[in-house]
Amino acid sequence: VAVIPTGGSIDNKRKLAGRDVQLAPMQASAIRGNELCVVAPLFYESAHLLVRQSLLTQLGQIGVLEMLAGRSIAVGPSSSGSRRAAEMILETLELTPEICPREIISWSDLDQADAPDIAIICVGQGSKLIERLLQQRWQLLAIPQSFTISAQHPTLRPVTISPEAYPGNEIPSAGIATVGTMAFFAARRDAPSALVRATLDALYEPPPPFAGLLPRERAAEWQGLDFHPESRRYFTDEVDGE
Repeated sequence: VAVIPTGGSIDNKRKLAGRDVQLAPMQASAIRGNELCVVAPLFYESAHLLVRQSLLTQLGQIGVLEMLAGRSIAVGPSSSGSRRAAEMILETLELTPEICPREIISWSDLDQADAPDIAIICVGQGSKLIERLLQQRWQLLAIPQSFTISAQHPTLRPVTISPEAYPGNEIPSAGIATVGTMAFFAARRDAPSALVRATLDALYEPPPPFAGLLPRERAAEWQGLDFHPESRRYFTDEVDGE
């Protein structure tokens, strides 16, 4: 197996379509068209709205929408699924690029002095990136209208960032309201069945390959997905108890 670094979900979609890779993780909104299909649901990703504490101190007690309006927002690299999720959120909040200019930058560039004071990062809870930013005096805020956002964009759903995800960072005990999406393992529709079966066997063989992986029995509940035929057989066997 060769692992190839990429720029995110959109880049992964191009690489799959171009047959540069056979499998790739992608956010739900990136899996479109007849060429690609789902191998397995992997884990939930949550939109993290981060603001520098210096800006919060400067502005005082104002609403989130008022804080965002008129300020640049870092939305991530151009080929990332995180950027797409951020655009859906801002669209529903009616924060157009004219009102909130988007900064398409690498997350590592948030350390730069001229980087935006606000960022929307869609990653799994407990992310080392988010932990590092919180330690560098950024703060997590709730995303307004999470239910409205999820109603307008079915690939997003209301979720809560729990205090256990970032212990020691003064997250309220009730958590922080936001929206999230599912990350999937995707493949071309003509991917060999043997490859897909081997991938699924490796994915669910204990112990789990990474924290937060959706267990096989819960993945099997997603029968409405556009699964690869071998994946559908695999998860149907789980539902039927085979």
